[in-house]
Amino acid sequence: MAGLASGTAQGTLPWSWYSDPEVLRRERERIFGHGWQYAGPAEESPAPSGRTERWGPLVFANTDAEARPLAEMLGPIPGHLAAAGVDVDLLRFRRRSEFELACNWKIAVENYLECYHCSVAHPGFSAVVDVSPDAYRLETDELTSSQFGPTKTGEGPVEGQFHWVWPTTKIYVLPGPPNLAAGPVTPLRPERSSGWLDYFFPEEVSDAEVEELLAFDDQVGLEDRSLVESVQAGVSSGLLDTGRLLPESERLLAHFQRLVREALA
Repeated sequence: MAGLASGTAQGTLPWSWYSDPEVLRRERERIFGHGWQYAGPAEESPAPSGRTERWGPLVFANTDAEARPLAEMLGPIPGHLAAAGVDVDLLRFRRRSEFELACNWKIAVENYLECYHCSVAHPGFSAVVDVSPDAYRLETDELTSSQFGPTKTGEGPVEGQFHWVWPTTKIYVLPGPPNLAAGPVTPLRPERSSGWLDYFFPEEVSDAEVEELLAFDDQVGLEDRSLVESVQAGVSSGLLDTGRLLPESERLLAHFQRLVREALA
């Protein structure tokens, strides 16, 4: 990551930034007022207000008329998906899953951006995806980050890919048939957030395959809910001011937190 030497720990954002209403006000103005956000599937959603662009069946919106093109913000992600055999132009919307979390939006993003907790917190996921440090790859780009998890068996047409686009859009592929999930996280209050995930598959993927994959992802989501809500309780206790990030396994968090700092500076 630019600006962070290998092996050097970085301090976290101040814990107060996860519960302070004034920080959230500044975030709404300086982060959410300028970034591209996933708005919904083209075939199901009315056109959102403001500037919009499409990538395959996904519609993104931005209230900033001067924002850079969506293609620049997506960076290497379309290439990663194409290399994995996922043709976004063949994907069709199949289901939306909505959620609400008792945590700050940044905690929800940060939980998604690291997987060193996966072997303990997600046994079902870790039984399928190789999350060992030697196999699980992490990459950052200017405004995106990516995680790559090969299947333990090496079987199946698609490996796990878990991408993130600044500020809050998740775009990921689960191991199995060609698929794509996308969704944002939105702050409701300093200590509460909401969001949704839209799931896309080619038409030839059967309903049974879809349901099996979504049940797998739903279980991971339930496990993550417990984690992020317990983290929020910890940072809201006021016992500590800041923490430290692990230089390798949490370098995607460091990338995200640097972007937050720069936006609020």
